Amino acid sequence: MKAQQGVAFRIFSEEELQQATHRFDEQQVIGHGGHGKVYKGVLKAEVEVAVKRIRQGNVEVPMLVYEFIPNGTLFDLIHGNHGRHISLDARLRIACESAEALAYLHSCASPPILHDFGASILAPSDESQFVTLVQGTCGYLDPEYMQTCQLTDKSDVYSFGVVILEFLTRKKVWQNRPI
Repeated sequence: MKAQQGVAFRIFSEEELQQATHRFDEQQVIGHGGHGKVYKGVLKAEVEVAVKRIRQGNVEVPMLVYEFIPNGTLFDLIHGNHGRHISLDARLRIACESAEALAYLHSCASPPILHDFGASILAPSDESQFVTLVQGTCGYLDPEYMQTCQLTDKSDVYSFGVVILEFLTRKKVWQNRPI
């Protein structure tokens, strides 16, 4: 597994992201999650981006900006939404590459990085600092994390396992469960 050396990142102003997403117009929404919405935007350099805007009331929080990748979400590909299907071979390749990426975040990054259900955080060196707010989508959350609010690499592995199970079986997490 190779890590990209010297990967550049850029900090955008709120005004740049407002312009890119037409002031976070609802027409630009390309996804919803437990944390907020994802908007499609176009930067001045004609670069398409996906902007994850966290829902936190009036609190000023950072937004995450990703390269926009067309053809729907992973959920769409898993469950065949919009007529798109992904072969078992492709799903297995994606699962293996995702496992390698998670292993890198936990074992090779310095300091280690935990996924934290939709965004990544640096793992604190002091175990007492692992207390976080319980957040995320039920079904994907580690039951121990839900009880203790102690986020660890094991919490990530549990959630990843649920995603892989969904990915390979194409069954939704809550499918066939009693209410």
